[in-house]
Amino acid sequence: MSSYQVTAGEGPEKLYCEVVFMGEDITIMVHGGKSHTGSIAVAVPRPSLDNPEEISATTSVFNLPGHKDEHIAQPLAHNISSHTGRVVTVAAGFHLDNISQEQIKKVLNNLDILQKKIYKLVK
Repeated sequence: MSSYQVTAGEGPEKLYCEVVFMGEDITIMVHGGKSHTGSIAVAVPRPSLDNPEEISATTSVFNLPGHKDEHIAQPLAHNISSHTGRVVTVAAGFHLDNISQEQIKKVLNNLDILQKKIYKLVK
């Protein structure tokens, strides 16, 4: 088992991430702002319904009441699983009081950067 620390962004929108390789599976913890667990997503690779030659994933999400962290956990789990063909679990929690739309855009942009960094870890 090996693990890696990855970050993206700066200031209050910065995302922190730990990627753990557990055999063939990947577990990812993403947090920032007031860190917590708000959402958990599990993605299982499968042939794409549109093109069975390509890999997609079925992703299940457990979201704690009142949390919107699925916007981090679900796409990250789905995309990493589809990209790698591995089972991927993501636990996510990010909170900023009175977050603005501009800050939300920055967080989602940082999520894209994290995803690209994780791709490089997997190769």
